[in-house]
Parts: sequence; C-alpha cells; structure tokens
Amino acid sequence: MCAFMEWIGEIVDSKNTHLAIDGKALCGATEKTKCAATPMILNVVETVRGLLPAQLPVDSKTNEIAMIPELLNLLDISGSIITIDAIGTQTAIMEQIHEQEGHFVLTVKKNQQRLMRRSIRSWINWKGKTSKRKKVEL
Repeated sequence: MCAFMEWIGEIVDSKNTHLAIDGKALCGATEKTKCAATPMILNVVETVRGLLPAQLPVDSKTNEIAMIPELLNLLDISGSIITIDAIGTQTAIMEQIHEQEGHFVLTVKKNQQRLMRRSIRSWINWKGKTSKRKKVEL
C-alpha cells in the first residue's frame, strides 16, 4: 500500500483542497474473516477529483480515533479544509490539523452537550459582531 500512496501522492496534491476523512466497514469481507470483526478501512478523499490520496486499515483492536492522526501524518494538509464526522471531533485531532497548517470542519452532536453549548454561544457572538459591521456598497 505504501508504493500506491507514494504514486497517488505524485498525482494528487493534498494541499489547499478539501479532504474528507471517513471510515468504512468492509461488510462483504466479514464472511471471509470467519465471523471475526468486520474489517474497517479509514479513507481520505480529495473531493475535487474524488481520488483517495491515503487510506489505512483500522486494526480490530483499535478504532478510527486512534488512526486519524496516523492518516494525517501521511499527508501535507497545509491550507486544506479537513472534514470528519463526529468521531473525529477530538481535541488532539483538531490540534494536529492546526499544527499541520490545515483547517477543519467537524460535527458536534447533541450528546456532547458542553461542546454544543459552547459552539452555539461562539456562533451567536460571531454573528452578532458581523451584523454590526457597516455594509459597504461598491
């Protein structure tokens, strides 16, 4: 897989683009694993072209949260917008994206009540500040 990722890295630039990170269960492979845990894979999709510049298998003894930092380390994400579903809304992941000079859009669910309240409060404060700005007509 390493050779493939090196090759695709030459074709697809992961800088200054939209990268969507998502895990997928390979349900069709469950039968072949003799009823063991369903194999999982973590993908990065470069959404402009629909190509996968990186992917990693998720070991049955871990989960997506542990693998996302490893996946991010494979890419130059500077200037890119990274989207991840709610499982990726973790402080360490956000800090890593920021340290690698990327930007993020993450999901906040209602079961994360404190984070939800803080997000709403921040949005209201931001919206209040922007609505007070003077509109300039050209």
